Amino acid sequence: SREPERVARLLSAVRSTAWRHWLGALPLDASRLADSLVLVRAQHDAYSRLVATHLSNPRAHPVARDLVIDNPLSQHESSAWSRHFEHHELQAQILRDVARLFPGDAFFASEANQERLLRLLSVWALEHPAINYRQ
Repeated sequence: SREPERVARLLSAVRSTAWRHWLGALPLDASRLADSLVLVRAQHDAYSRLVATHLSNPRAHPVARDLVIDNPLSQHESSAWSRHFEHHELQAQILRDVARLFPGDAFFASEANQERLLRLLSVWALEHPAINYRQ
């Protein structure tokens, strides 16, 4: 029977709407919805810029650089490659924890949701280096 799948989708939609409201992204007053959507779009754009800043692949965006400093073997602190490998180590640590997060729950076991959590936690840790990532 498809009933359990239908119920799961319905609960997911309700949970999603409830979280949007609790986080202030969905107002109770429908007349404020347009303003809220503008705010949510601005926050999404800001997050996208943070992802591009912190999680970019040096190979994907080659620019004119000093190849003595900025190459995959360089350990120079200003090397995009050096930062890329440091971020990779951080992401490996985060991914270990994300994979253990509610392993029996289909939502958290989903590869797409694990990638979203990995990206979110990585960006947060890189944006807050004094705190970094803690389990």
